[in-house]
Amino acid sequence: MSLKTNTEPSGTQHKPNNYLIARRPAQPFPSRLRSHMDTYGWSRVSPVGNEKEYWDDIHRNGSAEKNRRTAYIHIPFCGTLCTFCNFQRKPGTAAMAADYAQWVLKELKWYAQSAYVAQGGFEALYFGGGTPSLLPSEAMVELVTAARQTLGLADTAEITVESTIHDLNEEKLQAMVQAGVTRISLGVQTFDTTMRRQLGRISSKSTIAGTIAAARQAGIQTISADILYRLPGQTVEAFADDLACAVELNLDGVSMYPLIAMPGTPLEKGLERQSIAALPDLQIEMNQCRMAHQYLADSGYRQDTCTHFVKSKDKNLYANIRLDDGDCLPIGCSAGGYLGPLVLMNAMNRQMYQGQISADKPGYMGSLMLPAKSRLLRSVTGQLQRGFLNPKTVWQDGSIDVESIIADKLKSFQEKGLLAPSDDHYKLAREGWCWSYNIAADFANIASQKDAGADMMGDFSGAVKPQTHPHAVKYASRGKRSGMYGFTIKDLSVLGVMCALVVVVQFVAAMLLHLVGVAVIPGVMQFVMAFASCIVMFVALRKVPKAGALSIMSAVYSMVTMLMSGSILMGFGLVIGGVLGDVTAKQIGGIHKTAPLIIALMIYRVSQTTFSKLYAFITDMTQVQLVWYLIVLSIIMSAIGAVAGGFAGMKLSRKITKAGVMA
Repeated sequence: MSLKTNTEPSGTQHKPNNYLIARRPAQPFPSRLRSHMDTYGWSRVSPVGNEKEYWDDIHRNGSAEKNRRTAYIHIPFCGTLCTFCNFQRKPGTAAMAADYAQWVLKELKWYAQSAYVAQGGFEALYFGGGTPSLLPSEAMVELVTAARQTLGLADTAEITVESTIHDLNEEKLQAMVQAGVTRISLGVQTFDTTMRRQLGRISSKSTIAGTIAAARQAGIQTISADILYRLPGQTVEAFADDLACAVELNLDGVSMYPLIAMPGTPLEKGLERQSIAALPDLQIEMNQCRMAHQYLADSGYRQDTCTHFVKSKDKNLYANIRLDDGDCLPIGCSAGGYLGPLVLMNAMNRQMYQGQISADKPGYMGSLMLPAKSRLLRSVTGQLQRGFLNPKTVWQDGSIDVESIIADKLKSFQEKGLLAPSDDHYKLAREGWCWSYNIAADFANIASQKDAGADMMGDFSGAVKPQTHPHAVKYASRGKRSGMYGFTIKDLSVLGVMCALVVVVQFVAAMLLHLVGVAVIPGVMQFVMAFASCIVMFVALRKVPKAGALSIMSAVYSMVTMLMSGSILMGFGLVIGGVLGDVTAKQIGGIHKTAPLIIALMIYRVSQTTFSKLYAFITDMTQVQLVWYLIVLSIIMSAIGAVAGGFAGMKLSRKITKAGVMA
């Protein structure tokens, strides 16, 4: 299909290059915020109330708040991984996605008993990821149907499924329509085939056009697509060509996002190595944004949010309900949402999530209760991302004078030409749309300006810097100050048990060795062994929670047999670990799900073997005789090594979780 860059469905002739911005206005901010995550300053406060009690109460008795409602279901698998993405997803197959869907169905059964869900009122359902369209047709129908029934969705409800181009065929599109899907959001990113390959996209421009035509033929009511700008080496003219393709395809909605080089992604590494072209500078990026706003407006699109443009068919309900301080019920591993003042987070680790479901619970793992000021500011930032601010319609409970806390910001942004008064509210000016995240973040950070102890999510108001994806935020644990460095009392108690086990085992081993007249390992050896073993044990505990006790048992057994019997029983520890791993696999379903445990035990056994051989060599060469001060040194160094290794394991586990890696 040949896509002409100057053809409009309405018959109006527009050339995108006519919209190129020649002027270079002074930038109102030193850097640009590019993600809705940057507007989460309202959550940087100490939590209030009892989150768990509130959660339990609304599911037993329903919610007294009459908020608009939507729901989000997360599918954490992708057939191929984009080079720029670090969301909560992992490589997967259709079979893996179908297996995961069975756990989501079980979670939906739990919600079917919830008084909150029974109240109904859900207007939209959004399947995100990951790539929900990776689901096989049968699993897609089963999951969408079950979600519709559980949530009591009306026939007019908006049901959106995110999709890549290559996942959609005629059979799957028909299955989606049969299940009730009304809207798809396509991850197009760009129509430039070369750039698509660089981003990890595999379909060509002609395939995109054919898939969109097939979706319309199948009966999908609304088709939206994501288009990226600020791509490596991209000019304003190249982005204009992408927009011209989107307009000619007559998409119902266009979401326009600046590319972010997220930490740890192949894209970021390529930029660091200079193996790909540099990202456009801020001036080019802003010219791309200004050009797109004007061009899409002249092409018949209305700006609905700071990133989304719509024609009449695209209601974009899910996004608008969330930005309007509506409820969003999170379903599935690593899903997040809000229920009134409650900010929710489901288990991010898939094994932990499945453990919750197996215990006849939902995926809910953590939450934060927002104070009134923070909730008001969340509503303010939501309105600003929709292009306006009306102090009379933001959420409030009467305890706060809205005008007084936002007056200075309103005045400042009007003076900068970013906000303009309009009747009883304020509207983002044309230039303000391109800086909407900066503006919203500035308002959001009012929440913590008088709260010196606030440290929930970091400062989002400064220069652009890597941000943690909201799915990776561990709500409440740091705010409650119930642990150290963001770890709970439970985490620390596990560390304490490990330290005690290592110390006891080393002491018993030293006593036994004294009785048989064998020299002990020097203190430095004890430290290194305890340090290494505690790291691998703690990572195994965090990544395979249900196998935690077994990993400790296996590790302790291996340590005892090695210290007592030398090399004779060296292999027994690994054998026992493998057997226990098999038992664990049967309990949590599938040997692949206990792989981190088995790998951890193998690493542990290798380290034990290596150090035992080194010990034997040192003993043989030096003829060190057993004395009590060496036993004491052994115990002390073992304890220090256990503590240091445990904290190193904590830090490593936390980094793994924050990086979006799932066990």
